[in-house]
Amino acid sequence: AQFTQRVLAGEIEADGSVTVDRIGQAQGSVRLGAYEVAAFLIVSMADTMEQWFSWQDDIFSGFPYLEHRPQTVHWMASLWPGPMRPSGRMVHQISRLGQALQHPALRDVLPLPPVFDGCTQGLSTADEAAASSLYWSVIQQDQPLVQGDAATAVLEQAVRHNPWVGEPQMVLAQLYLSAGRRDDARVAAESALQLFSQWGNAWDKRVQWEAWVAWTRILLQSAIDGTWPERLDKLNNLALRG
Repeated sequence: AQFTQRVLAGEIEADGSVTVDRIGQAQGSVRLGAYEVAAFLIVSMADTMEQWFSWQDDIFSGFPYLEHRPQTVHWMASLWPGPMRPSGRMVHQISRLGQALQHPALRDVLPLPPVFDGCTQGLSTADEAAASSLYWSVIQQDQPLVQGDAATAVLEQAVRHNPWVGEPQMVLAQLYLSAGRRDDARVAAESALQLFSQWGNAWDKRVQWEAWVAWTRILLQSAIDGTWPERLDKLNNLALRG
């Protein structure tokens, strides 16, 4: 947490180094060189995306600045795995860590992660919160269930707020297919696949990354072939396609 605090506060020296305090009984500080800083930034980005969902949003509320919260008082937040919502705040923080890699002394130390357009773009806290809430409202079926127009519009807005994760675009691709909008479905599925490939991890942790990729490939193939089933029960057979 201390390293992340320093980076988010802009405390990277001109040579790319960051100084952190020793923890525990040890005293003094440690200077991390540019290579260590770049490596820690990349690993922190990957680790956060791999681990974090709504349960961590609650138990680590305010990260990297943590307060003591009694577990017995916050027992509801402690129940694992909770509702399994995607994080509503950490993609913003990952984008900030990525932008730190654009520091002149860090930019060429290690290959930059491909996410956020090569770590050149950011995501605001407001956009992330809005996108997560809009996406989750569709997943939780808080939209009309018979016609998909409202859910489609909500997901399109979610993607406008946060175009950097694949799951909203994947779900949008399926809604487009259901509406007969094959070209839109193909574009959305291709974009979702590209994002999944860039991250190598799922933002929505309800299923594994491989499952998101597999279903998105089915959507893309269906958009290209024009073979999306009309009967609801036939959806279960899509995984059998060669």
